[in-house]
Amino acid sequence: MQTLCAASSTAPQAGADSPHPATEYLRCCVGGAQFGIDVDCVQELRSYEPPAPIANAPPGIKGVLNLRGVIVPIVDLCLKLRGHVAECTTATVLVVLKVRGRAIGVMVDSVSEVQELAAHAQYEAAPGQPGCAAPFITGVANLAGNSVGLVDIDALLAGADMGLVGPAAATLHGAAGGPISQGV
Repeated sequence: MQTLCAASSTAPQAGADSPHPATEYLRCCVGGAQFGIDVDCVQELRSYEPPAPIANAPPGIKGVLNLRGVIVPIVDLCLKLRGHVAECTTATVLVVLKVRGRAIGVMVDSVSEVQELAAHAQYEAAPGQPGCAAPFITGVANLAGNSVGLVDIDALLAGADMGLVGPAAATLHGAAGGPISQGV
């Protein structure tokens, strides 16, 4: 696996003032790099299904899926984090996330496990480091000898550029022909 970002030389101190409290992360591979997604955001994992394309969707939105009557936009996480389009394989997984009350799916190359990560094991991401998708990476951890970028899902998917939540979602609402993920 490719190293995502160099960790800073000192780990944050554990405690209430720590910017990274202990939490569990879903570890996944995206574009040859490993990332961690806070499991509190994860709603479900699904095998990959090609989404229905939608007209005038922002870059990175592959289309939508109807999951139990809810229209869920599908985001190419590789494009957002690594800068190139994901290659779909039999190992490709859709991770359905809950972002500000909305279900949003992200494509990842694979998922490996859920790991608890203590505050003292998390490091600040080195600013300006090549391969870091700042401001979406809140930190870096070393898990089983691999650097894992800790993704801020809210910052990544709730931005105005994506148009998935808030007033900007009205654009996709009309394009998809129905409400975008009122909850699953």
